[in-house]
Amino acid sequence: MTRSGPNYGVRRTLALLMVLAVLAGIVWGILWVIGWFTEQLRGDDPEVVPSVAPTEYSTAQPEACAAEGLAWTLTTNAGIAGAPVEFQWAVTNNTGTNCTINIAPTNMAFTVVSGTDSIWSSAHCGSSDTRLLLLAPGDEVVRSSRWGGERSLEGCGAVGSTVQPGTYQVSLTYEGTAATGAHTVFELVPPPAPEPPPAGEAPAEGEGDVVEEAPAEGEAPAEGEAPAEGEAPAEGEAPAEGEGDVVEEAPAEGEEAAEGEGDAVEPAPAEEGGEG
Repeated sequence: MTRSGPNYGVRRTLALLMVLAVLAGIVWGILWVIGWFTEQLRGDDPEVVPSVAPTEYSTAQPEACAAEGLAWTLTTNAGIAGAPVEFQWAVTNNTGTNCTINIAPTNMAFTVVSGTDSIWSSAHCGSSDTRLLLLAPGDEVVRSSRWGGERSLEGCGAVGSTVQPGTYQVSLTYEGTAATGAHTVFELVPPPAPEPPPAGEAPAEGEGDVVEEAPAEGEAPAEGEAPAEGEAPAEGEAPAEGEGDVVEEAPAEGEEAAEGEGDAVEPAPAEEGGEG
């Protein structure tokens, strides 16, 4: 009697388990290969950069600089009375923010005085058109302004008179308030005297030799001058060269010599007979 039944069942079970193990290995291998290829494909993809939100900038206009946050300087050199004078000025933004200043002549005015006498102001006849300068924190702007050297009146009134040599003071006001530190004293000197013409230069037209006039009738000629023709030299003067003693002409035949012009020849008395 043989015992083949149970052994056959065990072998079938083992064979089935082996088949399942092989199938599981195949499935695992397939999944591994798929995963490997997937990783390779992911490595070739470009890196995705996260988007950044755009920065928002304000489009609002900067505000006007506060007057107390501005530092001013004003300088000038001595000039010539009646000639233009340059004023050098500078402003620094100490407000800590971006801001603007209006440098229109009526908003930023220069004033020149001499003692209590008001001489000139840029606001008298300046343009009121807005002229804005944008200043960043700490920025310094350096400019110059000119005074023509004449007096002025409010409302562009014509004066036309130039100032005289002397001591003057210029100051700066911004938006109607005196700018701290923006004032200085300067001197105006007389204009230089004209230079004489160089030696040897011909005189100007109309400045030739002066023709001396002959002395009036009855006047003696000036010392060293010859008397006019027909005039006797003045008493005590020698006759001019070439003017010797005047030769008196003999009287014509039949005329008697003028009185005092020589002895007249008297006719001889007629011959008279003797007495008796």
